[in-house]
Amino acid sequence: MSAGVAAVILAGGFSSRMGEFKPLLSLGGQTLLERCSGLFRQAGVDRILAVTGHRAEEVRPCLERLGIEGVHNERHAEGMFTSVLAGVQALPPAVEAFFLLPVDTPLVRSSSVAALLRAWEDRGGQDILHPALLGRRGHPPLTGGAHISPILAWDGKMGLAGYFSDFEARHPGQVRAVEVADEMILFDLDHPADVRAAAARLERLAIPSPDECLALLNITGASPELRAHGLGVALAGLRLAAALDRAKCPMDLDKVAAAGLLHDVARGMPDHALAGADLLRRAGFSGVADTVAGHMDLEGGAGGEVTEREVLYLADKYVRGAEVVSLEERFSAKERRFAGDPQALAGLAARREKALALRHKMAAILGERPETVLLHRSGTKQEGRLHALFAAPR
Repeated sequence: MSAGVAAVILAGGFSSRMGEFKPLLSLGGQTLLERCSGLFRQAGVDRILAVTGHRAEEVRPCLERLGIEGVHNERHAEGMFTSVLAGVQALPPAVEAFFLLPVDTPLVRSSSVAALLRAWEDRGGQDILHPALLGRRGHPPLTGGAHISPILAWDGKMGLAGYFSDFEARHPGQVRAVEVADEMILFDLDHPADVRAAAARLERLAIPSPDECLALLNITGASPELRAHGLGVALAGLRLAAALDRAKCPMDLDKVAAAGLLHDVARGMPDHALAGADLLRRAGFSGVADTVAGHMDLEGGAGGEVTEREVLYLADKYVRGAEVVSLEERFSAKERRFAGDPQALAGLAARREKALALRHKMAAILGERPETVLLHRSGTKQEGRLHALFAAPR
């Protein structure tokens, strides 16, 4: 899919605001340059160039080790656009399209690069594609090879962004945003505090943020009903998880919220719980995949510790549509619906038994029934944020 597509990593700046040299800065045991090249390789882009400038002699051994072609920009002191020009000029004549990524944007998901490549293949033209999260464009753009000569001839006003804006004003249909569920397209490292923030984000990268959840639901075409149910399950799960956490049963509230929002992301597919888990893994969200995989059934029943997986399972059983109801009411409605299907009724009976056992187990931890927590406890700040995000038309 990526034949004829190249990537240019811009690594020639002074890193003056950072105080440390960005290309060789370590993040999670890898340099930023390694992370940038790795995300392209994971997406199947093997033709990678890195533009050097400041302290180029220190970067060269890293390039050799990574098998990346180095392009030195003698004019790097004049600004980033000169590095763009050096990288674009060094592209092979037969290149069909190319990515441009500053080295200080190292946490972009390879799934976002893959989404841009798929969109490129679908369009089959010489467009400019920008990854976007809920309409906000980020890095790296994918630009058709037909733009190489015009970029090299650009007067430099406002840099590459100026060229893109000018081209879009003249050819609006050929510049397009490709929606991705990836906050990292908007996250760069300019100051030392950004490195600390990046390290914290890296540890949680496998769990989607609320914005990423909303973007993924947009991408998959989730219906308003599915979104409303997901929000209801997420809110119920958060309330249960917060109560359990206070009762010394540790819970990851971010995981519970994300799993609730996305548990039905593959609704309509066969074995939608497992299909949803697979979709999430491919999107880079393995941290919630197993939780989502178990929301229809719990292997081994309600034995063992109470984890986020059990919280999602029970929260899903308490929510009908977007409304919290009792387990008895929820299962009675299901039984009436499937009254003529013995196999479905047998499955319902098994799930009901597990839900009741899990309710009893949680009640023992909480000192009260889960229904009391769901209906009579005040909400968390996280619940308020989800309400606000999903109520807005985005």
